Amino acid sequence: MHDAAQNQIWLEIVQIALDLLARLPMLAFTGKARRWEPKKLPLRLFSAAAQLVTTARRRRLRFTCHWPWTDVITSAIQRLAALPNPGRPAAFTVPASLINHRNRGTRRPSSRPS
Repeated sequence: MHDAAQNQIWLEIVQIALDLLARLPMLAFTGKARRWEPKKLPLRLFSAAAQLVTTARRRRLRFTCHWPWTDVITSAIQRLAALPNPGRPAAFTVPASLINHRNRGTRRPSSRPS
């Protein structure tokens, strides 16, 4: 592949990403979050502390409870999952158990003897 073709592909990918970022507030957010400025979106969304955890053959995205916009992010994910998609069955919904809030400050006591 020549350099010009690679650059053209890269520009198309960037353009798609910017279009998705521009349409995200209209599709996923409600209330004040819908009016966030484009400069605030990366800070509030893409900087959220979360872990991708795989358990029982399922992937779960666990957000920390301390992040101020955790509720906005989880509701946005659920709203996006509820949008119609011709590639998946109409009855598909994202269970609340797949999107967990996690409080990092609390731990369960260990059941192992010391």
